[in-house]
Amino acid sequence: MTSKIMATSCRDQLASPLALFNGLLFQALLDPGLAIDGERMKRAQARLRTVLPADGS
Repeated sequence: MTSKIMATSCRDQLASPLALFNGLLFQALLDPGLAIDGERMKRAQARLRTVLPADGS
């Protein structure tokens, strides 16, 4: 049971950045003025790195 819970948790963790990427891509296609790029993108990536596991798992 525990391994199943952990596997679901890992899938959820991997799905979050993917959903974020898909949302940003869709947003940029709908309205390029709302796209996150340049310094805003660098800051967003830095924030994302702070919440991701350090060992990539």
